[in-house]
Amino acid sequence: MTKDANGNEISLASDYAGNPVIRALIQLIPNGLGSAFDVIIMDRADRIKKQRVRTFFDELETGAVVLTKDLINDNEFLHSLNATMIAAFRSRREQKIRMFARLLQNGAVEGKAKSPDDYEELLNLLDDLSYREWEALILFKKHLDTTPPDENPLKRVNPIWEVFVADLESILNVEKEEASSFMTRISRTGLYNEITGTYWDYSGGMGITTPKFERFRRLVEQAV
Repeated sequence: MTKDANGNEISLASDYAGNPVIRALIQLIPNGLGSAFDVIIMDRADRIKKQRVRTFFDELETGAVVLTKDLINDNEFLHSLNATMIAAFRSRREQKIRMFARLLQNGAVEGKAKSPDDYEELLNLLDDLSYREWEALILFKKHLDTTPPDENPLKRVNPIWEVFVADLESILNVEKEEASSFMTRISRTGLYNEITGTYWDYSGGMGITTPKFERFRRLVEQAV
């Protein structure tokens, strides 16, 4: 909520009155000092930024991992929180903001990131990846899972490639002529690799998701 019974605006922190940890973390939002930033976004109104902040903390609050007061005194966590919020609040996509919150929950709070450096690399990966690229990877994996595993990746990908490309165009508006280059660009992340090598009647352009994709997906997707 943003207003009291008399129509007066109230602070963002008060929305989380029942969660003192979330309320304390809000005071650490970058670009302001403590509650001063809280007042600015509520009273002077950058509505877009306010909604991004709310989306991020709503996702944190609903996470399965319990946030504790000890986190506020953990310098490594505070560094991860600050870096994650800066990246999340730059994103215009609500779904991606929620992915940032889940990465913080799973990677930094639950400790699934192997080290602070590992978390930073995962965060940079998510920041660099567009949400449409992520949707393309999920769509590709959905098709890939309909084929049996094979040591030869081309044998696995070839049967589903044309259907995937058609879906890529109809669902994500990626032109068929651009599908291969679009997917190849994602290889910069390490989540997807182009298939190379000499195969009969293969001229290139196809690829396959990597083990890194599976790990990353577990860190940023909503638990079912």
